[in-house]
Amino acid sequence: MLDVIDMTSPIVALVEKMHGRYICLSHCWGRQSHFRLTRETLSQMRAGLEIWRLAKNFQDAIQITRLLGIRYLWIDALCILQDSHLDWELESAKMGQYYKNSWLTISAGMSDGAADGLLAKHSTHGRPIFG
Repeated sequence: MLDVIDMTSPIVALVEKMHGRYICLSHCWGRQSHFRLTRETLSQMRAGLEIWRLAKNFQDAIQITRLLGIRYLWIDALCILQDSHLDWELESAKMGQYYKNSWLTISAGMSDGAADGLLAKHSTHGRPIFG
């Protein structure tokens, strides 16, 4: 689970245990490469990672979570080791429970990938306007 700490902090950190409500992000990964949790990045995520290093969808989800006053956020790419078959197997089996028990799930339904962002302007036809 990500601890998004507070509105003034430029970092988020991966924590093993959380207390209280949390939000989930449902998103399309897209084709572009973005920061993910791996064995190599695990210590960085535990110590705290600068938000600007994350994909725009993740940054926006952190901002929304903070604005709603919720401390924790679950994003599969940042909470499941992406280079561990065992962790992926164990954690993906729990995904339904993560979504079911979340206080809110943010759906990035208007973005084609993690780099698009959730807070894009939309036309009157419901299509995102980027730029």
